[in-house]
Amino acid sequence: MDFRNFITCFFLFLFSLFSLDSIGNEEQMRIEQLANLISTQQHDSTRAAAYIELSTILYTSDLDTLLYLSKKASEITEQNLNTNLSKLERETFIKLNSEALANIGFYYQTIGDYSTARSYYLKCLKLDREIKNLRGLSSTFNNMGMLFTYKGNIKKALKYYLISLKIDEFLQDDETIGTSLNNIAYTYEQLGDISNALMYYQKAQQYFQKQNDENSEAAVFINIGSIYRKQGKTAQSLNYFKQSLDNYTKLSNELGMASALLNIGVAYFDLKQFDSSLVYIENSLKYYKKNNRVSGITIALVNLGKIHLENHAFDKAIWVGEEALLLAKENGNLYNIQNSAQLLSKAYQQKDRYKDALQMHQLYINSRDSIENNETQRSTIQQQLAYDYEKKELLSRAENDKKLAIAQSEKQKQKAIILIVSIGLILALILGLFALNRWRITQKQKILIEEKNNKINLLLGEIHHRVKNNLQVVSSLLSLQERNIKDETAKTAISEGKERVKSIGLIHKMLYQNDNYTCIEMNSFVHELANGLISTFDLNKVLLKVNIENIKIDVDTAIPLGLILNELIMNSLKYAFYEIDKPNLNIKLFEKNKQMVLEFSDNGKGKAEDLKNSTHSFGMKLIHSLTRQLNGNLSIINADGLKITITFASYKLV
Repeated sequence: MDFRNFITCFFLFLFSLFSLDSIGNEEQMRIEQLANLISTQQHDSTRAAAYIELSTILYTSDLDTLLYLSKKASEITEQNLNTNLSKLERETFIKLNSEALANIGFYYQTIGDYSTARSYYLKCLKLDREIKNLRGLSSTFNNMGMLFTYKGNIKKALKYYLISLKIDEFLQDDETIGTSLNNIAYTYEQLGDISNALMYYQKAQQYFQKQNDENSEAAVFINIGSIYRKQGKTAQSLNYFKQSLDNYTKLSNELGMASALLNIGVAYFDLKQFDSSLVYIENSLKYYKKNNRVSGITIALVNLGKIHLENHAFDKAIWVGEEALLLAKENGNLYNIQNSAQLLSKAYQQKDRYKDALQMHQLYINSRDSIENNETQRSTIQQQLAYDYEKKELLSRAENDKKLAIAQSEKQKQKAIILIVSIGLILALILGLFALNRWRITQKQKILIEEKNNKINLLLGEIHHRVKNNLQVVSSLLSLQERNIKDETAKTAISEGKERVKSIGLIHKMLYQNDNYTCIEMNSFVHELANGLISTFDLNKVLLKVNIENIKIDVDTAIPLGLILNELIMNSLKYAFYEIDKPNLNIKLFEKNKQMVLEFSDNGKGKAEDLKNSTHSFGMKLIHSLTRQLNGNLSIINADGLKITITFASYKLV
């Protein structure tokens, strides 16, 4: 045995010692057989195949094992492919190398390195096409679909899944057809095409049933039940969830049972059968805890909290909600943090703990905003809570004022009696009480003003966030419209309008993210605006130079100034840099002689005369109009490209 084989076998021996709990007796025997094949220096194709099979057995217990063993297999195959081989031997090693590279790609996909994963999958496609390995092509196309699913490109994922399915159907491979059908169904579900999603899920279930794959069939039952539940067909969803539970129970799959029990409990909750819901979710929680599945425990606790809310057991709801939030924070799961915070916000509100409710609702909003998605719905709970809290404070204040008025009346009577005894003493007492009373009222007013300011700031942030989301919706609508327009002039106009909307939306985004609702920090804004446009036009080779002092300007100035910059940058990116090796954009903003000066220049091919003569274009009309709005002057000159200077007096520094 050479040194490399000794190290490999020693590694496998150590791994098997730590994996006995997760690997069955048959698999353990197979591991020993494969390790023996490797150590006895069989034919290289046999050793490579043994490495690949070992990786598929051991990777669930230790993902790094998949990378290590697959690389060993790939090294063996590539060494042999560099030698003189017969046609059959070459095809064998190419097929083995494709399998090894696919495993390596899957490893990088699992750890989130999608670029590296894609490069390995493309290598697999090239190898499988060379030897016309249809089964390998199907597997790689399916992996590519998964990759684009993780990246959020659902339409592209669906394209690869459908190609994989066509190959599987040609090969009449029932086992892989079921997997492809399930993936396609999930993709349609993500696209909102529920009809196609349900059809493909049902086809997948039939194929898994044909293969007696009860575990996969149980998972599809849950998927079908979830769709019926979304459609409001709760009775049908319950039937599928219970079929899933039966399958998982036969297989003693405790995590599967936990998932099925949780879904049944949620379905009973929808039917307002809270006692039945409580039993199923508590049993689900038991299995999740037994298997130490933190995410499952958190989800089950949140659903228990919802039941306690419905049963008016608010203390219990708070108890499980706080436990769920603690686990979610430890696990770093934003979805679970969001749901736990929402539960606690409602429970605290029921216990009149309005400050805690507001704090939890703010956590709910922050968690939701941190999740990368296009949702624009906004809850009005925060405003209701703020109103309830303010109403309670005002009632308390009125009650205190009433008590104060009664006390004041009594004091006046005492003063009248004391006045008879000693006028001097009465005057001193009146002055002292008056000063004390004014101090108390002033302190209360300061507290009330501070609380109202905090609420106003919170609502301002909410308003800017809503405006940003609404502008994002407008931008999305323009994108949808743009796809259906054939006329290039109209399409360009829509595209430019979309960028203008994004520019305004960026201002509102920066307002609520920086917790300063009156001004924009221009250096950050210009960088983000310019880089966004450069990325949109796919001109990443453009060198951007921004020279802006610590300038913060008011919103009324930032919006027209941002639109001017948007037009200037778009004009340069569209027309200036054709056949320019090192394109540059330079932007300066500074204050001089009580005026604000914007200098914009590029090293492109544009001429000042052409730009001055393009006054009929919408972009230049917009720039001239916005310059007049700022009470400014516009200058365009040639200077190794174009240099545009705008000097304006209507601005406000914050």
